[in-house]
Parts: sequence; structure tokens; C-alpha cells
Amino acid sequence: MIKSANMSREKVFSYYLLAISLLGMSFAFIVTYRFGAGLATDGARYLSTAENLIKGNGFIEYLGVPLTQFPPIYSIIIAIIGFVTRADVFVIAQYLNILTFGLTIWLAGKFFRILFPKSFLYAFIGSGVFVTSLSLLRMASNILSDLLFLALSLIILIAITKYIENPSQKNLVIIGLFCAASPLLRYAGLTHILTASSIIFVIYRRDWRKGIFQAGVFGLLTILPTLFWVYFHSYLQTGILFGTRLPPNPQGNFETTVEKAVHWFVPYSVTDLFPEWLIISLVVIIL
Repeated sequence: MIKSANMSREKVFSYYLLAISLLGMSFAFIVTYRFGAGLATDGARYLSTAENLIKGNGFIEYLGVPLTQFPPIYSIIIAIIGFVTRADVFVIAQYLNILTFGLTIWLAGKFFRILFPKSFLYAFIGSGVFVTSLSLLRMASNILSDLLFLALSLIILIAITKYIENPSQKNLVIIGLFCAASPLLRYAGLTHILTASSIIFVIYRRDWRKGIFQAGVFGLLTILPTLFWVYFHSYLQTGILFGTRLPPNPQGNFETTVEKAVHWFVPYSVTDLFPEWLIISLVVIIL
């Protein structure tokens, strides 16, 4: 009886997850269907590189210089779809974002379901937060690799969770493949490699020598594709590993992080009236 009830709840949750994923995709479509997706300098670099890949010119952006500011996978994905469909790269990126938004919502629900196996409520609420997030909708309506990177991050989190439950070689290889691809989508993906390596060490902490060896081999193998890219493509051509960057601004980064976190739950119309620090203070007092 209990097993039958759980199966029924699982089925309801699956339909719910499918419904809100489609709902999120429809939101992204409504926002972008008339004027298209937003396009800034970063997006123009991705798209121009994809166009040059289709034409056989290699990883060259619109300025006629090699793509060094960003890793290559996002442009490669758009180029492959463009080569097969002959569609405009701008349209491809627009619909890729719409599909990725739905995928991200679905993955979030799956992750929360795995994380809290005894409670469907957290999975319902967690995935609901994703579909109603204005910050995510803004990401889905602009041509950037951020949303695809978020989806990949969720895939890695799911894979790591399964590896913790069952530390088999198969699960380790799955984590390795996704972690190797992550920094080639965004250089921030190097943190995925560091996180996964740390977890591998913790799992084998009773035999610390084996833990260091396993984590070290994993980290080395997964970072190799990125090292090849930044050295042979970027450094040998331009003398720069990761492209030119602005100097770090810790205070600005912290303020941006707080702003983004608040806008996951609070619309901009509210923060226009009340500052983020006041909202956070009220939440802390209430809790």
C-alpha cells in the first residue's frame, strides 16, 4: 500500500516537473519571440565564432582575432546545430536557451528529489523556485553560456550525489566526463573539478594515500582538455592564457552576488523601493 502510494506520488511529481519545464520554456519564448534574445558583446563573440567555425575559419571572433576570452564549447554547439540545420546562429542560440531553461528546471527538480528522498515537498518547492526565478528568465532571454553552465552544474551535482551513494568506477567516469567539459563551457567550471576531487579524497579518507592518488589522477585527467585549449589555442597565438581581464573587485563581486541571490525570490519592483540589505535583514530577523 505504501509502495503504491509512493509510486503514485512519483508519477504526479514527474508530470508536475514536465509541466513546469514546459511552462518555463513558454516564458522564455514569450519574452524573446518578437524581438529575439538579448545580445551583448560576449554573446556577439560566441555567435561570430560559431559563424566562423561553420565557414571553416576556426575559432575567430568578429574582431578577426582568436577567441581567448571564453572557452569553445558554447560556440561549438551552436556551430554544429547551424551546420546541420543551416539556420541563423542567432536563432539557434535563442531556441537553445529556451530548451536549456526547460532542462534546467527539470534537472533542478530531479536534484532536489534525489537530495530529499523522503519528502516530495522540497522537490516541488525547489523546482518551483527555478521556474519563477526572474534572474533565470533574464539569463534565458540573453545569448550567453550561463544557463547552459547552470544546467551542466546540476548534472554534475546529480552525478556526484550518485557517486557518494555508490562510489563505482562507472559513476566516477560519468563525473569525470562532465567535469572535463565544464571548464570548456565556462572557465568557472574548474571549481567543479576541484569540488569533485575533494569529494573523492573524502570518500577514501581512511586510506589517505589512495585518496590522494585517486583525487590527483581525477583532477589531472579532467583538467587536461582545458590545459590543451588555453596553451595551444590561446597562449601560443596570443601569449595570454585566459584572455584579458579586468582587475578583481571583491566588494563589487560580493554586492552582485547578494543582488542576484535576492532577486531569485524578490522581484525588481520591490528592490526598487527597498534595498537588498533591508530585505535580507528582515528575513534573518523573521527566521
